[in-house]
Order: sequence, then C-alpha cells, then structure tokens
Amino acid sequence: MNEKKSLYRNYLPNPKMKGLKVISILVLFLISFSLVQADVVISNSRDWKDVYAVLLYGAMEDKTSHFIVAENHAPILLNEISINEPTIVYSGEAPYTRGYKTMMDNRGFVDVTEINTPNVGFELLNSELNHVNNFIILDQRYGYNAISIAPYALLTNSWVLFADRSNIREVSDILNSRPVDNIIIYGTVDRQVLTALESFNPEIINVDGDRYLTNLEIVKKFKEISDVKQVILTNGEFLERDFFTDVNPVIFIGTTNLPLSVRNYITNSNIKIGVLVGNELFQAAQMVKEQTKISTIIKFGRSARSGEGMVNQIEGLDLYKVPSPNPLISLLDISYNKATNSIYVTINSTGNIPVYVQGTYTLSVDGKLIVLPLEAEEPQFISDGETKTFIYPLKDQVIDDSRMYVDARILFGESKVAMQKVLEAKELLVNSIDIDDDSELEIMDVVYNKGKKGFDVKLFNPGRITTYASVEILDLSVNAELRTFGSEDVLRLGEGREGSIFVPVELFEEDFEFNPIVSIRAYYGKSPELRVKITERDLPLKSKRGISFNTDYILYGAAALVLLFIILSAKKKCPTCGEKNHRKKKHCPNCGTKLKH
Repeated sequence: MNEKKSLYRNYLPNPKMKGLKVISILVLFLISFSLVQADVVISNSRDWKDVYAVLLYGAMEDKTSHFIVAENHAPILLNEISINEPTIVYSGEAPYTRGYKTMMDNRGFVDVTEINTPNVGFELLNSELNHVNNFIILDQRYGYNAISIAPYALLTNSWVLFADRSNIREVSDILNSRPVDNIIIYGTVDRQVLTALESFNPEIINVDGDRYLTNLEIVKKFKEISDVKQVILTNGEFLERDFFTDVNPVIFIGTTNLPLSVRNYITNSNIKIGVLVGNELFQAAQMVKEQTKISTIIKFGRSARSGEGMVNQIEGLDLYKVPSPNPLISLLDISYNKATNSIYVTINSTGNIPVYVQGTYTLSVDGKLIVLPLEAEEPQFISDGETKTFIYPLKDQVIDDSRMYVDARILFGESKVAMQKVLEAKELLVNSIDIDDDSELEIMDVVYNKGKKGFDVKLFNPGRITTYASVEILDLSVNAELRTFGSEDVLRLGEGREGSIFVPVELFEEDFEFNPIVSIRAYYGKSPELRVKITERDLPLKSKRGISFNTDYILYGAAALVLLFIILSAKKKCPTCGEKNHRKKKHCPNCGTKLKH
C-alpha cells in the first residue's frame, strides 16, 4: 500500500478579527491512505480526450486512475502504483511512451494489459460501459466544458461524448445502437450536432455560449440532487484527478479576476468551502476569500514520488492542459487629445478569440485625480487581432499642458458578463496629441451573402476628407447564442465615395427568423489607426445567393481551359511526308496526301 500526500494552503475567515484585513494562512498536510483497488487504469496518450476518458471511467467504476503528462513522467508514475495491482494501460494513437507494458514488466509488475486504440473514450464505452444509458455531448474545442460537466456526469452515471460536424455520424450511430435514457447537450456545439441528435429530445444547457453562466447552470442542477456546501474551484484550463468526483461540483473562477456572476452566485448560495486546485491560482484564492467570505483551501502540491532522501520533497500536481479559448489584450497607448479635450486609450486584442474590455483610468494631473469614464460604460468588443482606440471625453474638466500620469485597470474576458482577467498598469505617462477629426460616415445597407458566408455592409462617406472604417454586427443570434462579429479589414473611403466591407459569419436558414433586424456599429476616423468616431444603425436582414469561389472549382476550370487550348492548337501529321499541318487542313500542301479528320 502506497502513501499519498496532498498539500493544501488554507484561507479561513475569522469573524472575531473585526476591522483587520488579515488573511490567515494555514498549510495543511493532508494524508490520504488509498486502499488496494481491484485494478488500476492508466492513460498513455498525448490526446487530452483520452486522458479525460480514463479519469472519468476510473471514477465511474471505482478504479484508481492515472495519466502520463510527459515522457520523463512515465517511470516516475510507476512509483505510485503497487506492482501487485492488476493494471490496464490505455495507449492512444499518439502515446507518450511506446512499450509502456514492457517498462512495467521490467519493473516487476505482475499483471499488466496494454490496449492500443485511436479513441479511448469510444473503446471504454463499447467494451466496459454497456450499462450506461445517460450521455452528455459537448464539443472538444471547449475543453473547459468537459471539466465543468465531470461531477454531474458522475453523479448521474452519464458518459461524456465529444461531437462535432466531423464525427457526429459516428457518435449518432453509437447512440442509436444502444438504449438511451437521457441526453444533455452542453455548451456550444456545431449545428450539425443539434440536428443529428434532435430525435433524442436532448436537454440543451447553454447560456449564450458563456462558460461561466453555463457552468453555474450545471452547478445548480448538481445541487438539486446533492445540496453540498463544498465546491471545487478552478479556471477550466487543465485536468486534475480531484475534478472527477460526484461529491463536489466544479465552479469556474477567473485567473486574475472573479467574474461578477460567479461572485454573486457564491455569495447568495449556501456554499461554505471552496477547494481551489493549482498554485498558479494563488491570487484567485485571495479574491474568492475576500469577495465571497467562504473558506478557501488551495491544493498546490503533493509529496514527491522519487523516494529519495530522508524527507520527501514537494512535487507539483499532475495537471493536463486542455484546449481553451484564450482572451488576451495589450495596452498600446494612452493619449490626451487637446483638440477634443479627451483621453484616447488604444488596446490590441492579442488572443485567439474576440474579447470584451471594460477599463477604469485614474488620471493624476498636478495632484488632482480624475477617474474615467465619467459615466457608466458597457463592455466594449474587440475582434481577435484587432487594435481599437476608445475615447473618453473630459467634458468641463480642462487640462493644461501639465505632465499627466494614469493608473489603468482593465477588466477583460470572452463575454460581457465574464470578465475573468484584469490588466493593471501604474503611473503611465500620458502623451499629448492635437487631432481634430472631421471625418463623416453613413451606414447605407446590409445584405447577407450566402455564397461568401457573411455580411456585406455598404458605407458612404459624405464628407470632404478620406475616411477609414471598420464595422461590427452586434448581438447576432447564431446557433441560439448572442454573439458580436467584426470585420477583418479596415475600409478606405474617399470623399463622396461608397463601398462595402465584409463581416464573416456563417448563418443557417433557421438563424434568419431570429434576426429580423441587424444592429450595425461602425468605427471610423480620418486615420486608419484612430477610428474613434462611432455611428450605429438598425436595418432589416436581407440575403442574396452570391457566389462561393471554391479553390477546387478554380483549379478544375483552369485545367479545362488548358485542355481546350491543347485540343485547339493540335496539328495533323502527314502520314506520307511527315509534314505537320493545321488541324483544319484536308490535304497536305507539301505532298498532296489526303489528311484524316
């Protein structure tokens, strides 16, 4: 029997210490003794879905589960397992260690089986889980959804299947081949998945594609069955064995900011304890404790498995990264525009998804503090890779040429209600500029082009200078989710000219009835970098068939033209003298021989 140790850092509120901002830190060394299990399952795969399947299966069937996180981790992991325990190794299509069974045999393990399969989840379902009739379907692109759903899946004896447009036929065949009692479709999935599973009458849990609101919905469902007062806290970016339990649900928190929706839920619930997994979430633990007043325990390490020395060293947790959209921003510039008496803030979206930002900027001018914005402001949208400048008027507050400094605190995240990150900067020098922008712009029309799969937005410049513009389609209902989409380019419009700018969005026929009106916002200005002026317009949704220029069709067309040219330019060879003649000639002009057609 092997002894396993987990290390926790504990933040406990002390009601007796009134008025003192003190966080008491208690480091607990919790020792849990694992009883000898009937068998052990190990994931030997570079595919996170295989790791997830093994952890879910182990928890569901009361087996001890492990996973390899790197090549050098494979032999270390064996120090945690008894050589007498029957063990099954599930090696995926891309294993970390080939011949892992041989390694274990050489270490003296007496009963090891290795199963090689391209899809561990399907293999386990078909060979070991014939008794499971409840299923949860989600998209593999959103790994955090798999973490969110794990405790509820175990509580309801449900197997998790990953489905998208590429494999939905295989998933549908599996479901049709066995009795199905209940299906939940969780989070954002492809429309083809919704269509293929419609006959099963699935329950759909998805709150506008927002990971935090959707997560809270499954937590509520969990607590309807088991009203526990302890939860697991994480940011949804990695797998860890403690997530796979039917005892405590998982609640998502941000990495550097606690989303307001999560804070309100915890504060108004009966939750008393949160176990936060991961030492990198130390700051998040402080936020949870301070803002919700629940006891917060951090699980940040475990005892080393090397067995070297008199005292074991602390070892990091076994964590496995999952794919996750990553909103990131950089603050490029803060300037004071004398011409408009306004502060310009320029932000670049550097992540792999669009981002919403909401900033607070505290100006320090000759010892006087000015907090911007002066009025309440909604979160602002920035497409991935886009740079956008926001303008904050100072109104009646006049600034002279004194040196100005600003403290910036920018909340940002993947949705308006999920500001899970914060960017802070202190004492930045504010640059002075003098730009008077008299550009003009009008939104004329919008048409959805089915061939190009996106919106053509027609713009007109009625002014006397060149105008640069980008556009957004606001709060569009796509696949039952409200989303905002932005143009990929900036349109240049000369004086008195009109033009179209394209916003890529794939709509299906059923989407049109939910979007009778399209809300358009254009950002424009006389400089392509400083598009600080805004105009908006609501227009009825129209569509046209359009032409889709598929690359294959272009290649086929070019090949046909080449073939036609070869045929038309071919010459006839005279069978008598060998002279090459034009294909239309009936007789050889050299020898008079009749030519064949």
